[in-house]
Amino acid sequence: MLKLRTVVLLFAVASAARADWKVLSVEAEPGRAGIEHRHVAVEETAAGRRADVHFAAKTACAP
Repeated sequence: MLKLRTVVLLFAVASAARADWKVLSVEAEPGRAGIEHRHVAVEETAAGRRADVHFAAKTACAP
């Protein structure tokens, strides 16, 4: 569910920027204490622009 929210958030931000951004890659790297590092690479092909987004997300912990 967390990955779905992340993708939805990314597309919301990309569409708000009024450009046609395409997701090139999504990578997740587990960390300590339930924190996960994520890297998303996006590209706007019309203008030839590319952006790399890095952020941390708290993963759901099983009881």
